[in-house]
Amino acid sequence: MSKLISCECGYQGMGMVAGLRMVCPMCSRTPAQNTLPAESKAVVNAAHLTASSQNTSGIFQIPCPRGHLLKMPTHLLEQQVVCPKCDEFFIARKADSIESRAEADRLEQQHSSKLASRWLMVSIAMAGLVITGLLIMIGLSTINNR
Repeated sequence: MSKLISCECGYQGMGMVAGLRMVCPMCSRTPAQNTLPAESKAVVNAAHLTASSQNTSGIFQIPCPRGHLLKMPTHLLEQQVVCPKCDEFFIARKADSIESRAEADRLEQQHSSKLASRWLMVSIAMAGLVITGLLIMIGLSTINNR
């Protein structure tokens, strides 16, 4: 069972059980203070995320495993974090962020557009070759009939 903790790394929220002790999900250290008042749980988690996001220039929107959208500063990426809404632990991966997915979709669309443009040019060139071949065949046919 998880408890509310306050760690010296700055994390305040649900702790993670490792063996027989409670550890911080951010730095894996045993926190100095193991409990916080129950009514401050949601406020502390939200306050931690807000305070952390002010220290960085990049913010990524990452959904938790249960679908809650969290704003993560870059220094929390690729680390284990806890959702302040459902207390679910997960790794905040940059690849899972809304921004990364949108960029991947944009690049895929750009690639598809270039590929479609190339196929159009190939099709036009092939049509030109077919028409040229037909004109040559008609010309040769006319010369042979004289």
